[in-house]
Order: sequence, then C-alpha cells, then structure tokens
Amino acid sequence: MTTPDFLRSIPSTRSAECHRVNCNRQVISVDASDGAACRLLSTRRWIAHPGQDGTLECGLENESLLNVQATSTSRHLPRLNGGLQQLLPFLTADDGRRYQISMRSVAQLSEPQPLLDHESSGSSPHISQFVHDFARGLIRVAQGVQIGRLIAEIAIAFPTASVAVIVPSWRAGLETVRALGNVRVRYRRITPAQPPNWDERIVVGTALSMGHSEVELEKRDLLIAYDAVSVLGEQGQLAFSGPDIRGRMFGFVRDDARISGWQKDWLYAAFGFQQLEVPAHGMDVADVRLRLLRADVPAVSAKNRLDLKRRGLWLNRARNRLVANVAEHYSAQPDSRVLVLTDNIEQLDALCALLPGWPTLARVGLGSDVLGEFGHLGSRYSPWRQIERRLLSTVLASDCRDLGIYTSIIWAGGGNAPPNLRPSMFWKRPGSNMTVEFVDFLDRSHYHLRRDSQSRASHYRQRGWPTANDSVTPANRRMNAFLAARPKERVG
Repeated sequence: MTTPDFLRSIPSTRSAECHRVNCNRQVISVDASDGAACRLLSTRRWIAHPGQDGTLECGLENESLLNVQATSTSRHLPRLNGGLQQLLPFLTADDGRRYQISMRSVAQLSEPQPLLDHESSGSSPHISQFVHDFARGLIRVAQGVQIGRLIAEIAIAFPTASVAVIVPSWRAGLETVRALGNVRVRYRRITPAQPPNWDERIVVGTALSMGHSEVELEKRDLLIAYDAVSVLGEQGQLAFSGPDIRGRMFGFVRDDARISGWQKDWLYAAFGFQQLEVPAHGMDVADVRLRLLRADVPAVSAKNRLDLKRRGLWLNRARNRLVANVAEHYSAQPDSRVLVLTDNIEQLDALCALLPGWPTLARVGLGSDVLGEFGHLGSRYSPWRQIERRLLSTVLASDCRDLGIYTSIIWAGGGNAPPNLRPSMFWKRPGSNMTVEFVDFLDRSHYHLRRDSQSRASHYRQRGWPTANDSVTPANRRMNAFLAARPKERVG
C-alpha cells in the first residue's frame, strides 16, 4: 500500500523489534504503555459533567480510538476499530519502534455472479465488486436509493455466502425483507424471541437479535449494517466485537446524513477508509478532478462584505472576463459539455453579456417573465428539463440537473465554502470512464476574498477531490485528512 503523505513525516526506524498489537479482525487492542498510538489515534467528544451548583458543565474530552488492554476491565465494552489496521504499521512509538499487527484472515468470497435478466434492471454490479475487493467499507447512498434493494443484490451476487443484515429498526427491516422476497432469496427474519437456525443463509434482525448464539454470527461471511451509524451504539458494538467474527463488514449511510466529528471518526475506525458512492440505482459516481486557477485582477476596496462581493466577484468585469475565457476554452474542446455556476442572478446577468449565445437557467419555476427584468436573461431562458451542451446557471438551479453529464463545471461565485454539490449529483454508468473537471479561482484582489478562496480549497481537499496531477488514491486521501485532524494533546 502506498504510504499516505501525512505519515511520511513520522520518523522511521530500522530496529527489528516492534510493538505487537492484538487484532481479532474487528477489534484492535494495545498496551497501556503505548501512548504514541493512543495519542495519534484519538478523537474528541463533548462530555457533560454535573457542576457544583446543580448545572451541567460541557467540555471536550479526548478519547482513544484504540482499546487499551490494561484498562479493559474499566471499559463498558470493546469498541470496533478494525478499520485502523491500515494505519498502525506506519506509526512510530515513543521508543522509536514500529507497530506490528498479527492479523487473522477474513472470510473469502467467490467472484460476484451476474444478475439474471429480470433482476438486472437498474442493478449496481459495482457494489458487489466493491464487497468482493475489500474486507470492510462504507457505502454512501443518495436519497431515493433503496438500501434494502442493494442488500438483496449483494445477496444474489454471492449465492454461497452466509449474510447477516443488522437493521436499526423493524421499519428498515421490513424494507430489506420485501426486497429479499421480491428476488426470491431465502432469508429469515429474526427477533429476540425467535432466533433462526444456522441453515438460514441470510438473517435479518436488529443488533439485539444478533446476540443469539443460534445466529452464529462468527460464522457469517458478510456482516451488513443497514445504518452504519447505529452500529456505534452499545448493542451494535456487542454484536460485532466478538473474538471469532471473521465476516467482511460493510455499512450503509445516507450522503446527506448529519454526522458529528466523533461519529465520523468512529465510522472510519469501524469500517475503514474505503468508500463507495451510490447516486442512484444502476449508477456510479463520476470521477471529479479539481483545477484551481489564479485570478490576477486589480485590487478592490469595499464598505462591507456585500459591497465586496459585488465589486470583487459578481460585477467585477476583469474577473468575469477571466471566467468567460475559461468557459470558452473548455467549450471549444471536442465532445465537451460545460456548466458555469454563479452565486445569484445578478452575476448570471453579468456573465451573459460576456458569453453570447449561452443558454441560462436561474431557478426551477422561474420563467422568462421574471428574468425579463435583467437585460440579457429574458430571451435566453432554458427549460430546466432540457440538456444544454453549454449552460449558465445559478447554484440553486443546479439541484435539478444531473451534473455527471458535464465534462467541465466552473464555479464563478465566491464564499468561504464551495457550493453544496453532493457526490451523488455526479452520475455515470458503471464502467464508464467519465471524468468531471471542476474549476475554481484563487482570488487575490482583497484580503477577505483571498481567505475565502483558501477556505474553499481546504473544503475541496476534505471532499477528496484530487487536483489534475494528483495520483493519491481516495482511501489514502481520507487517511491523510483523518490523521491531520487528530487531537495533538495526549489522551488521559
């Protein structure tokens, strides 16, 4: 595996002696003396303490992502952290020695089987390939994607694998059961009072139900969490942290779910750094490459932030001319489809004067009668269902577009954060080599604009969008960001 960039700064050693780390596939434990690992692999969470005057005092407290053997009796339960096994071999202890993990092999799966013709309509075979290629991972799905249907496709692709599906509630369990029933896969719905026999290839139940010895969770080949966040609870930890569990572990999470930093860290610890985006049934996410262009325009001054945005971004003719030149450059390439996104209609109108002939889209339901107030927009309004090879649009109107059809997307607006473009908005067919180039500008005409553009660049790195010359894998980029965000204080 390629060493992540952040880890290259950690001093190495040639000593043959190593700290041995115990790992039973899902749970990693270290000695209490291994302070370097506990310090580097830790997270923070808000803790409420009762105050002397009867009030609650809240504060941030460091929490190790590793299970410490010497104090294991004082912990409520071992935490799932097998996904950190990718990081430990690169860490260096306080005494200069490396960490060595004694790993156990996970369950082996056969090559995924293709679906039958009546089952393959809108199927997502790349999900089954993802499950086959990795021992653990997160699958992020967009709104409208039925998780139960994806679980049924995985069950069909591996007809000899035994599967345990952990659901957070029986409402989610019924969706999974219906999907399995539609494809006529043999399954068993279990409850705490009605455990299954081992003969059932697929079992569906809550984490509490999976605690039955008859389920034999340690013999299952695939462990699938309908909601990965729910596994972080006490029952989910108990279900998955058994010493002999050998199954591959995967979890689903909605791409618009509100996840705290503490939950995100523990999701990485439990499911690792491999992720797959599912924008829709039968669709994959297009690769996005980032290009940051320097905007060398004359300096501006302003009275307030609104005036600064008008003078420095929206109505700045030099900057808009640069945006228009970049848009014309990309649209002149063969088989190109270019989308220019603006902050608002005011900036859209200013760019229309510099890009004659480009259709415009302001907002769904906003017709030419409203846009007629702006001189350039009224006669060039594009119906939102119509696909244009070149298009000027506000960022609000982009929600109704399939952004994966565009080869280049240019962000002409500003702000300290990029537009809310979720990965699920970039669609492509599985197996397609479709790549979207996302262009933004590094402003230098004012201190606040320069700081905002640097903040946007930081957000792009957090999203995992590589630059044009970046060859680091997405998993390694997540590892870099994960380690760079670790608390620097020693865990107590």
